[in-house]
Amino acid sequence: MIPETLCFVVESSTDVRIADGLAQQTDSTALGRTITGGRVISRETEHSITMTTGPASRLRFAARTFREMVLAKFETRAVFDRLMIQLESK
Repeated sequence: MIPETLCFVVESSTDVRIADGLAQQTDSTALGRTITGGRVISRETEHSITMTTGPASRLRFAARTFREMVLAKFETRAVFDRLMIQLESK
């Protein structure tokens, strides 16, 4: 059985346990906002996850994420089965 594909959008940063858990169960891609002096995922994952880092600006990151999701439908790239977004809470 082919695993579902998941795009995990990380606006601030996330714990490696979350990313590893998702990667263990799905074919995961993480799209993270650049964090000056930090990491999108707290440390290296044990399971394979494709990582793409976007711009540090929240507005530019949102535009990049939108573009990635919309353009995937019109290009030959695969569309994700699931989308999970983790936002920074204040």
